Order: sequence, then C-alpha cells, then structure tokens
Amino acid sequence: MTERQRREAYRLKTLPGCVFLPAWLSEDEQLLLAHECVTSYIEPPHRTNLTGFEEAAREFWPSNEPMFTRLRWATLEIMTELSRQCPLLAQELHLTGDYTPQAAIVNLYRRTDRLRGHQDDAETDTTSPLVSISLGLPGLFLVGGDTRQLSPQPVVLRGGDVLLLASTARKSFHGIAAIMEPQPDADTHGGPDGGEPAPPTAAGAGAGAGRRWQESTAVGSLEGLSGDERVRLMDLLAKTRINLSIRQVNQGGRVT
Repeated sequence: MTERQRREAYRLKTLPGCVFLPAWLSEDEQLLLAHECVTSYIEPPHRTNLTGFEEAAREFWPSNEPMFTRLRWATLEIMTELSRQCPLLAQELHLTGDYTPQAAIVNLYRRTDRLRGHQDDAETDTTSPLVSISLGLPGLFLVGGDTRQLSPQPVVLRGGDVLLLASTARKSFHGIAAIMEPQPDADTHGGPDGGEPAPPTAAGAGAGAGRRWQESTAVGSLEGLSGDERVRLMDLLAKTRINLSIRQVNQGGRVT
C-alpha cells in the first residue's frame, strides 16, 4: 500500500462526523485481523450467537464448517493494541478528545445477508466515536440521520476500509443493504459520492496514525500463519464480509 493511499480521508458533507478511510489496512493486515475474528475473538469468554451450543464450546473454524456457517456475530471486550490505535486515529482526524474503546462487535455476512437500519444506542456513552473496520466482500452501507425519515447516503465499504462515526453521525441510522461481489477493476481508493477530502491537517495526521497502526503489534505477523491457513482465510474473505465495530461503552471510559 502506498503512502498516498494511507493518507486518503473523506468526510460526508451531509453528515458531520462521518469519515471514510479507503484501503486503510493492507492485505496482510486484513488477513491477520480476519484470523483473529474467526479464532480468538469468537472463543470464550467472548459471546457469540452460538454461545450455549455444545458444539460451539470447541474450536469450529475451520474444522466444523456446518457450525461455522451459522456464526453471525460475536461480542468482546478489547484491551489490545488494536483498541489503542482507534483513539489515535480519531484524535488525529480531529473528531474527538480522549476516549477509551472498551468493546467490539464482530459481524459476519454471507452473500444473502442484510442488516436492517438501526442506531448504535445501547451504550451509555453515545458521544465517543465508533470505528468500523471492513474485511472481505464489499458491502453497500447506508447511513442516514437521527430519524428514519431522512434519506440515507450509500457508501460502498470494501475490505480494508475504515469508517468512523462521530459527532452527529454517531447517532445516525445505518445498515447494510446488500453484500456485493468483488470488483477487481473498480477504483477502490476514491471517496464516496457526496464526500469531500478531510482537511489537510486531518489527512496528514491520519497518515501518521496509519503508519503507527501498520507498525504496531495490533494484528501480529503473517509469519505465524501457515500457507494452508492463509489460503483458507483468503477463501473465507472471498465469500464472506466481516465487520469489526469498536466503541466505548461507558462515559469516561469507566468499566462497570
């Protein structure tokens, strides 16, 4: 990934606080993060939609494919390097002051899956940014306003893209209207329709956060994965969309 691609950042003119960072993660980073999402992030004590099933108490990726295909979501507390990168990213894009990401939700989508428009309002803190990381198949993301009456803005989110919802956008209705087929010849590094480049100071700072993210131990090293594991992960991402959304739960970063 070139430094130019690392530096791109766009904000939606119609929705303050919505910032789109195309191709923010490299292909290697996507593979490693996907590996975490289907291994350690879905294991106890984290909870999934399969928690309670006897078969789910054992490792089921990639050995138990029938059970794995039923996996739709996982909720987890995060105290990792990855969670420390998100505040840096938000701060350097001038979106917020200090905040502490405390939890994440992993969603897995197959080609026919959708996600109904909703607000992320279950947390007691709904003012801190939500950082959304896309892996695998592209998804048609719709983001609107604070009521369902406002027309949503479509944004295609591809593997490696990052989307931040802060300020007004943090309380917006949003969802996934469709899972799309990969488009190898598409320009994957431009901004969304209705978007504009973030201010130069924000874009430059974002590049710094991107370098630190790349150099951090957030997702480890590909050397830890065998050739077979890489092939399986690439196959998984060719037919699945994975979304990791990271957020603060309690005001002031308190854990209750």
